[in-house]
Amino acid sequence: MKRAAVVIGVDKTGGLPKLNDAAKGARRFAKWARAQGVDPVKVITDQRTKVTIGKVKEAVKSIVNKGNVEQLLIYFAGHGVNIRYSEYWLLSDAPNDPDEAVNVSGSAVLAAYCGISHVILISDACRTAADGIQAQNVTGGQIFPNEGGGGLEQPVDQFFACTLGRPAHEIKDPSVTTNEYKALYTGVLLDSLQGSPNTVVDWVDATTGFVRPRPLKQHLYDEVTEEITRLGLQTKIIQVPDARITSDNTTWLAKLKKTDITPRRRTRRSQPRVNVPDSPVVVSQMLLDTVLDEATTSQIMDIANTRGIGQGDDGFSTTLASTVVPFGPMHHETECGFKIRGARFVSAFSEGAWVQDPDHPADDLGANVKDGPFSSVLLTLDTGAGVVLPAISGFLCALTVDDGELIDVAYEPSDNSQRWNEFEQRADEVRALRAVAASSTRNGVFRLDQTDALKVARQMQYAKGVDPALAVYAAYAYQDLQRKDLIREMCMFMHEDIGARFFDLALLAGELRETAVGSDPIIMGFMPLLAQGWAQLSAHQVRFPKRFDEITRHITNSPWTMFDVEGTALIHEAIKQGEVL
Repeated sequence: MKRAAVVIGVDKTGGLPKLNDAAKGARRFAKWARAQGVDPVKVITDQRTKVTIGKVKEAVKSIVNKGNVEQLLIYFAGHGVNIRYSEYWLLSDAPNDPDEAVNVSGSAVLAAYCGISHVILISDACRTAADGIQAQNVTGGQIFPNEGGGGLEQPVDQFFACTLGRPAHEIKDPSVTTNEYKALYTGVLLDSLQGSPNTVVDWVDATTGFVRPRPLKQHLYDEVTEEITRLGLQTKIIQVPDARITSDNTTWLAKLKKTDITPRRRTRRSQPRVNVPDSPVVVSQMLLDTVLDEATTSQIMDIANTRGIGQGDDGFSTTLASTVVPFGPMHHETECGFKIRGARFVSAFSEGAWVQDPDHPADDLGANVKDGPFSSVLLTLDTGAGVVLPAISGFLCALTVDDGELIDVAYEPSDNSQRWNEFEQRADEVRALRAVAASSTRNGVFRLDQTDALKVARQMQYAKGVDPALAVYAAYAYQDLQRKDLIREMCMFMHEDIGARFFDLALLAGELRETAVGSDPIIMGFMPLLAQGWAQLSAHQVRFPKRFDEITRHITNSPWTMFDVEGTALIHEAIKQGEVL
């Protein structure tokens, strides 16, 4: 198998404290790759000169253009940042230059169509909260050529040193990250890729074995957790490894001979092992398994409370408790409206729908779509934030706000609509699934394996039209699995049932490529509803009205997209001028 690698290490990023082991870690990874027969191995570090997005893109492009590479490894060590629930690798001149970063999510979208059979992205990024380093305006770029979304989609596996959680809960003090950063993840990764411990190796005969992506995912989680607690760092750093694997069980990252494996030696410390609570990844999977076994909402909460889930600041119990229980009226004479908990509405504006304009802060607004199945509504909250959501005929839209974040959006039928009877029969099941999805999404860990994906798809198809917002959560989880077929299937079902489909589904299904958005009567909304969708717009070459050129500067930290005062004013004017529906 012809293999190639691009290896990036950045010790110094903008005004952030210098790391001690990123560039060195990159060179250790490159040494391993060469020993595996990977060729070429292009190494880009800042030991002698700056690392730029141009250099990285050129290195990747040169490999892609050769056309004979079957597997491409992209490795990065350095500062990472979590912006709108998406990962960015910061290069030498970031964050001062917002373009000098790698948009990992957008790069993964393009990697699937670059013509290489298997791409692996490996991120050993010490993550700092964007609001802690004034990096909210980083936009970055994709490192793979954007030459069309046609052709066969190929698997892209992604390995991360950390889970991608709530931006506000990442390490805000860069000095903490810098002092403790020793490329710990890279050390464990390289040990594993060299067969130590050899339990990670799939021995196909007496002498030859392979390290494969799927077993490696769990192995890295166990080994990094063990290493952190062994070194007594669990109170200082946030590092719970994660991975998204889409390749099949035959793929491999390392080919080994038993004679080449040398058992590693660890320096032991005399401190007792500290019990580490379940990671968000583990918690999410446990809750998802429970709800897919048709547990009720009360059973979900009993499990969460019994296991002590979310007793810290991970937000699971908070989000579960806030979203699993219905609230407010289930009825509007117009069969359409908005209701909210955790905040109040102070104004509502739409050109395509009548929406009750509150003369004082309110938690419930009636609405009526003038023409067609939906119309976008700009809602301003008493927190000062604004949110754009479609009013959908026959549905009440329920917003849940916690700590200033829009943590969940639900669309449930009004009890005087034709959909009510079907919803009433499945309400508990739907609410339980949505609560788990909301909690997991807020923590950046809503993952589905192939079996779960099909179960969720079936549940939503059985409950077609009961809560369209469930499809938004599922679409991003399906994308992680590269199951565009399921996303397109949801688009079809939603269009048949409602007469339109959400922006996010159309985006992830590839329907908006090279499209000017805002005026399509069958696309509900004119921008991503979930914040993580923003990182993918440029990869799909989506074009906004010019008024929105700087709109990302006004997005606040929230799982569902929210805007500050200036952003709300921009959107108000765009709707008023008829630039968007």
